[in-house]
Amino acid sequence: MLEGADANASVKGETKKVAMQFKLTGLAHLPGNQKLDKLTHCFVTASAWGEISSERAEVRLERLSCVINNKHIDQVVEGHVGFYGKNGIKGIPVMRNGAMLGLAFGAGALGGLGNAFSQIGNTTVGMGATHQATTQEVARQALGSGASTAANKLADYYIERAEQYHPVIPIGAANRVEVVFQKGFKAEFIEDLAAKKASESPTQLAKNVSNSVKTNLPPELLNQLGSAASMDLSDFVTPTKPPSNNGGVKP
Repeated sequence: MLEGADANASVKGETKKVAMQFKLTGLAHLPGNQKLDKLTHCFVTASAWGEISSERAEVRLERLSCVINNKHIDQVVEGHVGFYGKNGIKGIPVMRNGAMLGLAFGAGALGGLGNAFSQIGNTTVGMGATHQATTQEVARQALGSGASTAANKLADYYIERAEQYHPVIPIGAANRVEVVFQKGFKAEFIEDLAAKKASESPTQLAKNVSNSVKTNLPPELLNQLGSAASMDLSDFVTPTKPPSNNGGVKP
């Protein structure tokens, strides 16, 4: 492993992946007990996220990059990474939101205390009766309501901050893992693809374009094109006679 990661192990960690990089060493094991050494020293990039229940970083391969005989390979691959015979890379989860959750709890308790303080000494009057609030009651209501509102806002802030301090699973570099290609692929050199594309003649390119166009045309139009292709140019163009010279006067 060339590049480790702090895998996001939050509830939505799978949507917030981090990048990783690996270097292939040793032999690639193929079915039938066959082994391949051509991918040695190739690089593989991947993305990872944390799985808090298994305490592992789940890794998915993305691209394979190689330089073989001064030729380059760079293509998309599918696969995963295993560690000691199991899918994913083992790590120790780190929880960093405990302090923020404690602050959020304290702010919420303060908001409840302020709300209760604003209700102390409230006078309930019967139907048709009136009550004139005293200065002390007004001050108590103002202080209690203000403290309750401010504390609730502070609790919401600490909750949002605690969500940012999500748990992570640190994965260090230099670990030896197993890279598993889940889907077979044909490695192609970039230089060979470019040479193949350049070697196509203009006639072949035009034929390919023509076939591509015909496949997108409706059947009735294809029938008309087929009958027109068997005709001669004279069937479409009628030669015109040269204008006669009437007394040397041009028409």
